[in-house]
Amino acid sequence: MFSSYARDEGQKKTYEAAGQCLSDLVYNAGFSQEALHFFAGGTPLGTGSIVEHLPNDKDKAIWQSPRFTQGLVDCTTNAMPTPMAGP
Repeated sequence: MFSSYARDEGQKKTYEAAGQCLSDLVYNAGFSQEALHFFAGGTPLGTGSIVEHLPNDKDKAIWQSPRFTQGLVDCTTNAMPTPMAGP
């Protein structure tokens, strides 16, 4: 889910490694069904900030809350990405 939002290959690998943690965090945060559908669908290139696409103020408040943002940081910090293959 989140790997489609990655800026580069390194971030994509981290998001993939953190997938279960991120999924649990998002699922348990209290987002609306519309927001969950948006997350699950990924994002087209050039979409901008995720918060700009959330359907209502409650979803935006959850996304920007210190508890949720710290959860995102914790998930990605504790992820163990598979090293990229060298040339």
